Formats: sequence, structure tokens, C-alpha cells
Amino acid sequence: MERIDVFSFTKSVQQRFEEARSILSFGEYLEEVAKDPARHCRNSTQYIQDAFRFYGTRTVETPQGKEQRFRIFDQGIGEEGPLAPKASWVAGQEQAQQTLHRMLGNFVRQGRNTRLLLLHGPNGSGKSSIVQSILDALERYAYTPEGVLYRFNWIFPSERKVKRGGIGFSNEEHSPIDLSSYAHLESDQIDARLSSPMKDHPLLLLPRPERHQFLDQLKQEGKFPKEFQLSEYLREGDLSARNRMIFDVLLAHYGGDFEEVLRHIQVERFYASQRYRHAVVQVEPQMHVDAGIRQVTADHSLGALPKALSTLNLFEPLGALVDANRGVIEYTDLLKRPVEAFKYLLGTCETGRATVDRVILFLDLLMVGTANEQNLDRFKEIAEFTSFKSRIELIRVPYLLRYSEEQAIYDQQLTESNLPKPITPHVTELAAMWAVMTRLRRPNPKRLPEEVGDLAASLAPIEKTLLYDHGEIPRRFNSKQAKLLRQHVKVLLEETRNDLHYEGRIGASPREIRILLLNAAQNDAYPSVSPLALFEEMENLIQERSVYEFLQLEAKEGYYDPEAFIQVLRSVHLDIIDSEFRRASGLVQADQFKRQLERYIEHVKAYLRKEKINNSVTQKPEDPDQKFMQEVEVILMSKDEAHDDFRNSLISKVAASSLENPGQKIDLAQLFSDFVRTLERDFFAKHKKRLERIARHVLILLVDTKHGLADSEAKEAQETIQKLTEDFGYSKPCVREMVGLLVRKRYAESN
Repeated sequence: MERIDVFSFTKSVQQRFEEARSILSFGEYLEEVAKDPARHCRNSTQYIQDAFRFYGTRTVETPQGKEQRFRIFDQGIGEEGPLAPKASWVAGQEQAQQTLHRMLGNFVRQGRNTRLLLLHGPNGSGKSSIVQSILDALERYAYTPEGVLYRFNWIFPSERKVKRGGIGFSNEEHSPIDLSSYAHLESDQIDARLSSPMKDHPLLLLPRPERHQFLDQLKQEGKFPKEFQLSEYLREGDLSARNRMIFDVLLAHYGGDFEEVLRHIQVERFYASQRYRHAVVQVEPQMHVDAGIRQVTADHSLGALPKALSTLNLFEPLGALVDANRGVIEYTDLLKRPVEAFKYLLGTCETGRATVDRVILFLDLLMVGTANEQNLDRFKEIAEFTSFKSRIELIRVPYLLRYSEEQAIYDQQLTESNLPKPITPHVTELAAMWAVMTRLRRPNPKRLPEEVGDLAASLAPIEKTLLYDHGEIPRRFNSKQAKLLRQHVKVLLEETRNDLHYEGRIGASPREIRILLLNAAQNDAYPSVSPLALFEEMENLIQERSVYEFLQLEAKEGYYDPEAFIQVLRSVHLDIIDSEFRRASGLVQADQFKRQLERYIEHVKAYLRKEKINNSVTQKPEDPDQKFMQEVEVILMSKDEAHDDFRNSLISKVAASSLENPGQKIDLAQLFSDFVRTLERDFFAKHKKRLERIARHVLILLVDTKHGLADSEAKEAQETIQKLTEDFGYSKPCVREMVGLLVRKRYAESN
């Protein structure tokens, strides 16, 4: 091994320290402020709001339209660094994100934080994950140039090194160091260094008149962005009690010479840290106020303070509120505390102050809490709730209703679990679908627009699940009905928004589904973490009705029936693996049905415009092929629908998509994905016998190396296995399980 160059490490650490501008004199700090006042004059909410901007946004496509998502809630955001923690991730919850961000904007416009943001929802809905994402992101942001944060320390030089008479320093004739500031003194040149537990903003050292003058001048010079609003914390705030006492004693000693006082100031960059409780703090339910004080002047370690200061009764504030100042404090499960334990928040939220014994703490922090719905319901019944409501902003975080978002949670969890078994495709998808189905409510036609009420009420839970996730409409609806349903997805989602038992409040928790998946992984009857093992664990779970609230609900018109949902998903699973096996069988080309749909739409366009179509063989213009169009429409249309109505509806949807995506080529196969699947199903329904033969040959090849198949049969079966493993992600044991299920449950039915 080559010799390690320790010098290179020390040099890089020192370079990073200097580039970060970690230690500054007060004068140097004011120069930094003058360069970019908006960066250095933020309160806690503005800082968090800037962190949201720093990570940016992206657009999420949903059946109800496009939604903005903040990347601060995405996994893996930003650059990784040695001191940057791993970013957290939140699945879905765009509306909760937007509500939270909107409240930050309100606080900025008001000039201070006036409310506690209380995220509420059922257990396991993602409340804590949302807060954790913000805390993690703030830690990362603090290490960037854009996320710089400063506090200050008091520096008192050594009597042996510096001549400063009258405040406890020696009377040496000559000083060997620069006395313009003590900020950069070496440790052996310092007798005492007092930090600021409250992390007071350095600009608070400027007396209010001079502070206003300095900030107004920067504003007149156009240094602030036009939309920037100075917070009350910086505009009218003051030093914490301890810093005020030290400041006043020094100013009196120096006869009002403010420059002499500022020599003692060392401005220090600090970093948000959950581990060390710097500006990001989480508080578990407990029984006492989240702050306190202790006397520090009796501490022998501070015996080197100048005599004038040692006579003061200096107190040091401590506790969660103190640690979180200039950042965020999260009260986990806030409402599990007795009300008396957090009544102090009434005044703190309103005034930004907390009284501890004889000391008032001036706070600049964002207060966030989490609570489950049961505790919130009980909280609403107490007499003090009205007072609390004016100081609390409720942000609902329901269970997810799009299974693809929920599936992403389970995919990540299984990946991190390092399971010894292979994971069969679709197992997390089916688990997520079952979870979502347990959360859905039957649409009430009386609460919906008349034209869509009865249609929505007829939706089965699986149909509503597919509609919410990717806008899939049941084939039994004609094109007009399908269009109405698509237009009213948002109305369906918001139907129960103001209800006590809203859609997404009750159902299977992601935590419970995770346990199901882990139990399925330990089921020795299956070679993989497969849907069959999952279904078995689901059937075991629904026997425990006394344990889970969602299992105690009375089944009504197909909803709230978890046992029936398992049977529905068994059929869905068969449909999925049937489709994959058909595509792997090689009976058709990969994009055959996509090309068939595109050709059909081309003929429909020409027919409606009364135009000709160029024949690809003869290269001559011809009328649209009516026979071809009708053959396709027999497969795609409902029985009571007119051909022209269907065609007009289809082209209208293409036109609408073009308007929504100007300049982009429309992916017809994606736009009409349900039609592509219908064409595929129809084709293979006519070739079921041949599919069954291929399936049986696949099983023979997997079980018996001396299979006795003809060369052509063995080759066809081997190619099917290869496609299933390479294109669809099945292991060979999974292929055997999957194909065996198809032969027993699907293809045998055709005999």
C-alpha cells in the first residue's frame, strides 16, 4: 500500500474551511451582507422557502391533470457530499406539499411565523416523512453557498497577549497582534469565548436605528430583490437576554464606543444538524415545556471572563426551542401530550416568544407538528380547541389513492430489506392495489354533478382504483360516458374532502402492507416473494378483524370488502401474467397493436375530413377503408354506440391532447393505452389453444431436461422462457410458478 499523504487531507480541509467563509469579523460579515443582502437577511421561514426553490419543482401527470411537485421531497436530490445526509423521499402527497408551501408564503408576507403547522392523517400516511424530508434537505442546503447561516460568539483576548486596560486585560506596552478585531485570534491568544445558544442573527448586534439605516440604504441601492420582505425578527428584533447583558456592559465600559464592542465579535458559520440539534430539532411526546435556563457565570470554565462580566448573573437558555432557533422544530405526535404540556404554544405561536423563569426567549423558528386522526378528533372536543385553532394550521395527509405511488414505497422497502428470495414482478403492484381498494368509498350520486353521478356510483372498487391511478375507464362505458368520467376525476377525488371520514382516512396502512410482504418473503411454500404468497398472507390478515379498524367496516355495495378484493386481484394478476406470456410467446410483433391503432386513427381522420389516404403498396390515393375501421370498432366500441359518435369522440381526444402539449408529437399508444390492451386481448382470445400448447411446453422444458419435445417446440418454449426472464424480469422458478398458474386457471378453461 502506498504511503498516505496526510498533508493533502489537511490542505483540502483547510481550503474548504476558508472557501466557506466560516469565521469572519463583524466588518467582514457586513461586507458579505452588502454583496447579497437577501441571502443574509432571511428569517427561518424565508430560509426554508429558499430551500424549496433551491431544489426546484417538477410536473406530475395525474388523471385529474398536471400537478406541481417539489423536489425537496424526492429521494436522491442534490449532490452527495461527505457531510450531506441522505435525502428522504415522500410518495405522492402533492396537495399536502402545496398547502405547506403556501403557508410558508403566507408567513413571509406577514413578516413572521404566526402558526404551528399540524400535519394530520391516519397512521402511516407519510406525515413524518414529509417533515423528515424538509429536515434532511435543510441539512444539505446549509452546506451550499446559497444556504449559508451565521451566528456570532464573544471573544475575550488573553491578558498575556493583548493590551486592553480596565476590563480585566493586562497593561503590556506592546501588542503583538492586530487589534482591529479579535475574530481571527488563535486559541492561545484567547482567554474566553462565549457562544450564543440562541444563535442570534449577527445583524441584531446593530442597534435598531442603525440597523434600519443600514438595511434601508441597501434597499435604496437596489441590493434587495423587489419582492423581498424583511422579517419582523430582523426589522424589530433584539438580542437574546444574555447577549444583551454582555453588549450593554461592554458598551458602558468603552464609554459608548460601539467599534470597541464589535472587536469582540466573531461571526461564525453554522450548519443545520439533526444529530447535534442545530436549527433542526424533533421533539417526542413528553410532559414539560421545551426550554429552560441554567446559570453559567458560576462555571469554573468561564473563570477567565473579564471582571466586569464575571459579576453578572449570566444565564444560558437550553432545550428544544433553543436548539431549534433559526430553523425548524417538529413536535412528533403532538396531541399525545396532555394539553397542559403544550399550552405555552398558544402564546409562542402568536408572539414568537417563550417565557422561561425570568427570561424571555425571542424565537425565529418554524413550528411543525404531526398527529393522527383519532387524537385530533379528541382534541377538537376540548374547550381550549377554539383558542388553539387560531394558532394552528391543519394540513391533511391522507392515505394515497394512486396505487402506483404506493407501489413505489414497497419497491424501495423490499430493495432495502435485502431479501434472500427473488421478488416476483407485480407483487408490490398488487399489494398497493389492495391497500388502495380498502380506502375507497362508493361515490354518492347525490353529491356529484347529475350527468356523472350514476356513472360514478356504478364503479366497482377495482374500476375506481384504475381510474384514480391512470385514468383507465371500464370498457362497458361508451365514449361519451368515458369522456364524462375522465373530466370528473377531480370531482370524485374531492367529493369527501370536507367529511369527517374522508376517502383516504380509513384503510390498510403502508406499514401493515410492508409486514404482509415481509411475511410473504418468509413463506417457505413459495420459491419467491410472489403474489400467491402475498394473497395467502392477506387471507391470514383479514381474520384479525378485532385488530384493524378497516376490517371492522361493514361491506356495502362492493366497497369495504377486503376479502372480496383478494379474489378480484387474483383475477387481475391472471390478466397481467396472461398478457406478458402472450407477448413473450412470439405470436405477434412487439408493436403490432400499436401500429394497428395508429393505422385505424389515420383512417378515421381521413374519413371525418373527407380526405383520401395514400395506399402504401400502389402509392395511389384511396378512400378510407370502411371495412377495416368497422373490424376494429367491433372490438373497441360498446354495443349501443354509433360508429360516427365513437370516431368523433376519439379524434376530439387527440385534438385536446395536442392543445395541452403544443409542439409535441402525440403518443397515440399511450393516449389510448386501454384500446391497445383491448386489441391485444381480442387477438389472443382467438389463439388460446396455441398459447396453451406453448405454456405446457414451457413447463415440460423447465421440469424435465429429457423433455421429448420436437426441436421446433423446444425452441419456441426456450425463446418464451428467455423473453420472460430478460424482458419481464422473472426468475426461472417464478416462470414455472406463473405459467403453471396460467395453465390451471386460465388456459384450462378453454378446453
